[in-house]
Amino acid sequence: MQKLVIPMGDFSLDIPTILFCLLLAHLTIAATLAIYLIQSVSPHISDMRFLIGILLQGAGVFLASQRGHIPLVYSLDLGNTLIFMGLVLELRTLVTLTNDNQRLDAFYVIVFGLFVVAFWGLEKDLNQSVVIASVFLAIFYLSSAILMIVYNSEQSILRYMVSLACTVSGVLMAIRAMSAFYQKEFTLLSKNWIQDSTFTMVFIFVVVGGVSYLLLLRDRNEQLLKEANRKLSLLAMNDSLTELANRRSFDEYLMRGIQGCRRSAKPLALIMIDIDFFKKYNDLYGHNRGDECLIEVAREMRKCCRRDTDMVARYGGEEFAIILLNTSEAEVLHMAEVIRKSVNKLAIPHAGSDASEHVTLSLGIFSAIPTSHEHDSEWYITEADRRLYDAKQAGRDRCVCDHSPTGSDQGDEA
Repeated sequence: MQKLVIPMGDFSLDIPTILFCLLLAHLTIAATLAIYLIQSVSPHISDMRFLIGILLQGAGVFLASQRGHIPLVYSLDLGNTLIFMGLVLELRTLVTLTNDNQRLDAFYVIVFGLFVVAFWGLEKDLNQSVVIASVFLAIFYLSSAILMIVYNSEQSILRYMVSLACTVSGVLMAIRAMSAFYQKEFTLLSKNWIQDSTFTMVFIFVVVGGVSYLLLLRDRNEQLLKEANRKLSLLAMNDSLTELANRRSFDEYLMRGIQGCRRSAKPLALIMIDIDFFKKYNDLYGHNRGDECLIEVAREMRKCCRRDTDMVARYGGEEFAIILLNTSEAEVLHMAEVIRKSVNKLAIPHAGSDASEHVTLSLGIFSAIPTSHEHDSEWYITEADRRLYDAKQAGRDRCVCDHSPTGSDQGDEA
């Protein structure tokens, strides 16, 4: 009985085919990245660096694949130079993604410069070109693998994967360099397991590096979007001049504070504050100096209110408001006096004031436990405003709490 023999064939990778696959991989990644960048909200210079690196490598691989069809100066010298230049840009980008680092830039420029000198300056045959190229590729891959770990501050798994691919590629390139050094007939088109392993790993690195960069790019854009949203949120809730909470933020916090204090039966205190004769200050010193005055006063108030639950807000114009949760009448009166005296100590000149020779504050204080739904934001603001009016009527530069004015006369004597 005749046996059926299935011919298995001799599996061997063809170098021109591998080079074609490498070219296709580079072009695919470049096209994908280009589409992504067109749709990106804020492309970074590193994105263009990576894209140019991929395109340069693709051009170099194409020239190398034309070995035997075009002069060696193009397929060998120029092709390898473009591959190395592109690889430098790619690896440099993968190391830190976006962060500028002059030391890293200098390192890659120096190593690339040494490669150009060695590859173009030395008399060499096809075997020596493989040795030189493989040595420098091993240096690039292995050093980049180490740098990716050193600069992987976010502990990214993707960075570790790319670093591993770099390491394997570097080791195989080192083996290829040694093999070519001892085998004088070893050239780019030689067929052996070293060539197969090396070029297969390079192909894998191209794919892993390209896909990883796209994923890292997506993560970076998500972080940028989160940061932009956070800044927009701060702008929406903060006063741009004084950096205090704005009116919208004040209204929301007061409403939530009243609800919380109603549930816990704790007092909520509100201080309404006005800079005395601020219109005259603006007329006398100008609006720029007026803005500086608002900033200084705001900074001083913020220093005095140190609890996490305290909110200092710019209520409008020269008027400020402070919300103090779980704060009794005696505590809030003491806080108001601290603020008033602290601003007095700034001694900001105010020749147009009828209350003092420097900038002063009038403060209306109200503290109560909200026990019903009628005790809402409007109620607190109305009561604190009434006391602020009393402070102004009593001569300004003073605090008024429950129609008992303290200030430049009574408060300082206490």
